Amino acid sequence: YMDLDILFSLGKDGYSRVYEYGGRVDKVYPVGSLFMEYQSFAKKQKLIKKYDIAILGINTSNAYSRLDFFDKFMDDYYSLYRWAAKLSLERPNYKIVVIHHASAGEDIIEDKILSGSNVKVLDKNYNSYEIAFSSKLAITYGSTMGYELNAHGLDTFFVDPGHRCTFLPNKGNDIIDKMRITSYDDFARAIDEVVIDDRKFISNSESSAWITESSEVSRKIFNLLNTPRG
Repeated sequence: YMDLDILFSLGKDGYSRVYEYGGRVDKVYPVGSLFMEYQSFAKKQKLIKKYDIAILGINTSNAYSRLDFFDKFMDDYYSLYRWAAKLSLERPNYKIVVIHHASAGEDIIEDKILSGSNVKVLDKNYNSYEIAFSSKLAITYGSTMGYELNAHGLDTFFVDPGHRCTFLPNKGNDIIDKMRITSYDDFARAIDEVVIDDRKFISNSESSAWITESSEVSRKIFNLLNTPRG
């Protein structure tokens, strides 16, 4: 399945399935997110909070054939947009935006759900990290950015109504369960606690298990590869 001398992992955890599926990895080095370093830290700019909630899309429009493999997938996934639309009408003062992958195609179902709501869909070519860090919190169904942002100080929640999301570990992981939202009431309550009460749900030390600090990933990789191995 996978045969590696070195795995540069995002964090201290999250790669156990490699071994479960029979993979071989000699050394694992947690270094952080190379993509986040390039897209976010390279610019070294201070961002102001322009939005309350940033919704981070995943590229389902080009991947239904591999994602829609259980009966409730579509209902689970689109819960995020139904709940966001409902919240935007109940809390019209909240600034809620959606940012998708640059490669994402048209999503007619999402468009219909958000029609008539106060949720704004941004140009997909904007930098997702800049949008997220310009927000008070972020929400996603299964984007890796959820882990990256939590590990860098921005509370990011995962919508998972049926505990079926394959992008998340199984139910029972104490850390991720704090960020897993399973109902609209929990969704609205968590958002209010962050936006209104300025509550912090997770500490950087907790989330480092997922992704370590990512401002110098390239240097870490270079130094590790440049170190003689016995």
